[in-house]
Amino acid sequence: MRCASCLSPNPDSHRFCSQCGAALASPATAAPAWGELKVATIFFADIVSSTTHIAGLDPEQAMEQLQPAVQRMCDAVEVFGGTVVRTLGDGILALFGVPHALEGHARLACEAALALQQAFAGNQLGLQVRVGLHSGQVASDPQAVDAAIGGGVHGRAIHLASRVVGVAEPGGVCVTVDCLALAGGACEVRALGLHTLKGIVEPVEIHALLRMKSDAPDHHFHQAALSPLRGRERELAALQDALARAEKGQGAVIGLSGAAGTGKSRLCFEFVQWCRTRLVPVTEVRAQLYGYATPLAPVLALLRGWFFHMAPSDDAAAARGRINARLARFGVNAADDLALFAEFLGVADPAAAPCSLDPKARRARLLALFGDMVRHSGTSPSVIVFEDLHWLDEASAEFLDVLVRSVAGTRTLLLFNYRPGYQAPWPALAHFREIHLADLGPADTEALVRHLAGGHAEWQNVFALIVERSAGNPFFAEELVRSLLPGGASDAPDAHSLEALVRALPATVQAVIGARIDRLGATQKALLHICAVIGKEIPLPVLQQVARYLAGQIERELDGLCEAELLELLREIVGERRFGFHHPLIQEVAYSTQLKARRASLHAAVAAAMEAHYSVQPDEF
Repeated sequence: MRCASCLSPNPDSHRFCSQCGAALASPATAAPAWGELKVATIFFADIVSSTTHIAGLDPEQAMEQLQPAVQRMCDAVEVFGGTVVRTLGDGILALFGVPHALEGHARLACEAALALQQAFAGNQLGLQVRVGLHSGQVASDPQAVDAAIGGGVHGRAIHLASRVVGVAEPGGVCVTVDCLALAGGACEVRALGLHTLKGIVEPVEIHALLRMKSDAPDHHFHQAALSPLRGRERELAALQDALARAEKGQGAVIGLSGAAGTGKSRLCFEFVQWCRTRLVPVTEVRAQLYGYATPLAPVLALLRGWFFHMAPSDDAAAARGRINARLARFGVNAADDLALFAEFLGVADPAAAPCSLDPKARRARLLALFGDMVRHSGTSPSVIVFEDLHWLDEASAEFLDVLVRSVAGTRTLLLFNYRPGYQAPWPALAHFREIHLADLGPADTEALVRHLAGGHAEWQNVFALIVERSAGNPFFAEELVRSLLPGGASDAPDAHSLEALVRALPATVQAVIGARIDRLGATQKALLHICAVIGKEIPLPVLQQVARYLAGQIERELDGLCEAELLELLREIVGERRFGFHHPLIQEVAYSTQLKARRASLHAAVAAAMEAHYSVQPDEF
């Protein structure tokens, strides 16, 4: 039996490792969690002048005054997917992206910081909070990253973030340029210049976070900066054909399925632009990364935009007027129904009688009316684009199901996109079709890279490397090209530096892939880490030898990793299965996030297993 901690071999009869003393796992024991290296956003918040607020209070009174405020901080963090690592009496340290990788962690941290400030606005005690955010690499111990233990994370980024909070004004939020870069242009900020922070050698560029920008879909792509759409001509034609059928009264639902970065949103954008040139009205909504924090948000957006045609400038009275007029067209005039929609959309008339239905009856009536509205949506064709269903909250899913089932026989086309982990529940419906977006071919990928590189002839020597590393994923290709000149066009690296930059793993790519890996169970994640050390080809006997402590689970879990499109079966040789990574950057993320000590132990175990395997099958070496 091999020790799960240090990977040293031990007799099967031993209960404890003879090398490190760790308890030896039984074959059915799940794999332990290991420390990891990850890029995360660090969130520090503290109460301004807390000492003044508790002056003259005994410890118990001080706790009673400050503890609810600290809990309010924790709530704001956790709603947006962060993890509170430590409470500090008058503040907190939290992480976004650790212990679990979190796509968009910088943006979520910014959202949480603004929500925290909103929660403290006008509080009766007059407490003010300041927040500091920084993004960087940290080493973490997953078993110790929680407030109860108060530790588990280490690295320069933690110390830097603790200094940033001191720059913030009372009631303000400060972010470093590293955090801002990962937020992807989602933040409105005011530049505060370079600051010299205690214990940090280089000056740090800091900005004051003012607000988040609108998440209107038009903000995701800017026509002038777009490269030509490549390798998606067949899929775009399929969408155009589906609209042609909808125009004839054959309403349809199209689901675009594809891994992160394969271009689902870009294809939707191109289709929307084509629709608008033909004067077909399009309504765009999307599920949010933190959808569980704002349930029903996409449904409310759909009702406001597609059905009731509300304008952003409408006040509550104007919105109620639109609701009443629109429902009247469908013969819906009951006071309860009008009040029901006004309350649901947050524009209820305080002087009017509220809806008299109980909560269960309200939901049933809402769903019934929603279905009727979809079925009688009009004689003109229209398109609804609903993005990122993999983030859809449960409350919205019920309305979505009604929408899908009611659109048949109408002049409406529904276009969804989602990642492979989302299982669309409508394959039996005749008007539903799923289209899977595969990776781009090498020629299309190279053409994309050349376009993104623009006039940088000096990049010619690394084009092939970018194509190889991105392996047909447009987002990965774009991020690799973008990483070449992180400081702007004036920073022209030499050929050696260019190759080093391309081989480096952009934090955005690491977050996307890392989030997929962290959704795995402990056993699957441990196997994927071992596979990353074994290499591009993973002979099953070698994996079984290294992961003997997972005996009996390996093949079942490997099938799960293939279903998740993290691994794939390459071939079978005389009954021996060999696996490989679905994308080369999955191996890089699975490898690079492991601590060096863990990788060293795995390398030794893999070398021994390889030697044993190929000594009896030398022709395979």
